[in-house]
Amino acid sequence: MGHLLNAIECAPPNCIQCLPDNSPDATAAHEHRSHTGQNKHNTQHQPYTMKESTQTALRAAAVLGVAFGLCVTGLIAADAKSNPIKEAMGKYHKAPKGTDPVCKKAGDGLATKEEIKGMLAAYTAMAAAKPPQGDEAKWKKLCADLVSATAALDKGEAGAADKFKAAVNCKACHTDFKPAAKK
Repeated sequence: MGHLLNAIECAPPNCIQCLPDNSPDATAAHEHRSHTGQNKHNTQHQPYTMKESTQTALRAAAVLGVAFGLCVTGLIAADAKSNPIKEAMGKYHKAPKGTDPVCKKAGDGLATKEEIKGMLAAYTAMAAAKPPQGDEAKWKKLCADLVSATAALDKGEAGAADKFKAAVNCKACHTDFKPAAKK
C-alpha cells in the first residue's frame, strides 16, 4: 500500500522513478536509480527525457517542414506573377460592368497619372515576355509601339492620346497571339 501511495503522490507520468516495475522502461529506470544511489521512494524525481538523437531528428524535421512550406509559398507566388500579359490585360483592359477600363480612360484623356504610370510598367513587363503563340518579332513591334505611346501619354506629349488609341489594338494582338479558349 505504501508503494501505491508513493506512486500516487509522485504521479508525474514522465518520472522515471515512478515507473511500474513491469513497464518497458523499468529496467533503465532501475539501472539509473541504482547508479545514482536513488531509490524508488526518493522524492527527488529525474524527468524522463527523449534521447538526444530523437530531439535532433524532430528539430530537423521541423526545420525541413518550414523550409518546404516557404518554398511552396514562393513557387505559388512566383507562378501568380509569372504572366505579365494576363496581369496587364486584367488590370488595365478589363473593368467592372458599367465602368470604362483604364486603357479607354487613357485614350480619352481621363486616366490619372498613377494609372498611366502603372500601365507603362505593365506594358514594359508585357513587352519583355514571350507571346503565348505567333511571331515573336511582330509581338515585339506591337509591344514597343504600345510602350512608346504610353510613355508619350505619361510625358503629356501633344497627340499622345491618338497615338495611344492606335497602339491599343486589341484585335491585332488577340488574333495573332492569344491562344484559343479551352473548351
